Amino acid sequence: MADTGIYEIRNTINGKRYVGSAVLFKKRWKEHVRQLSDSRHHSVVLQRAWDRYGSEAFEFKPIIYCDRANLIMYEQIAMDALLPEYNVAPRAGSQLGFRMREEAKAKMSEAAKRTRNFTGKTHSEESRAKISASRMGKGGGPMSEERKAKIGAAHKGRIISDEQRAKISATLMGHKQSAEQIEKRVQKLRGRKMPDGFAEATSMRMTGSKLSAGHCMAIGKAKAKLSDDQVREIRRRRGAGEQRAALAAEFCIDAACITHIVARRSYAWVA
Repeated sequence: MADTGIYEIRNTINGKRYVGSAVLFKKRWKEHVRQLSDSRHHSVVLQRAWDRYGSEAFEFKPIIYCDRANLIMYEQIAMDALLPEYNVAPRAGSQLGFRMREEAKAKMSEAAKRTRNFTGKTHSEESRAKISASRMGKGGGPMSEERKAKIGAAHKGRIISDEQRAKISATLMGHKQSAEQIEKRVQKLRGRKMPDGFAEATSMRMTGSKLSAGHCMAIGKAKAKLSDDQVREIRRRRGAGEQRAALAAEFCIDAACITHIVARRSYAWVA
């Protein structure tokens, strides 16, 4: 508490003040001096006075010692009593009532146009190329076969709920692909072999027809990720009390898929 409280920065020439609060008086005064010396203090009126009269015209002096928890309260009391001319905001601990200069707004706007973090730094072409190379395989470039295998294993047996389907549909509603995107999709699908019965099923869905149970089962078998023996093994071991998570990890499928297999909602053709 000995170095915590309310302080004033007083202009010894005209008596005008700036009032603030500090957890450590010496540290706060150094911060003010550094900002004022660099012409970047948040109080434009104090900055102008500092530039006009010089640093030797100002003195820093503690006026109230208090606990850290009471800083804002006593700061407001001091501001109400002294009416400091160099404070740009009338409320302690708040920027309410503070109006930024148009010049400052323009500078911030220019900084934001150059970079998203206001540092003013722009990347060279060489730097951009390095960043691009480092991102390869992380969504921005070709992936290794090992990474593809891991992603494929993580999605095996995954079942999307009706709620998730509805969300995806709502997100894509009204979304129109560019000609370039369409061409990329076409090139990617060329030469790709579809499961048996897929073309017929797609055609029937588009005409509003309902697939037969046999047809659905045929498509399911064609797209199955697990063998019949693996399915039987899962059902047997789950029936014996083995944990879903352990089975899911061993067979590289989602834990929810284990439940569907046991309940015969998936792989219903396996006896």
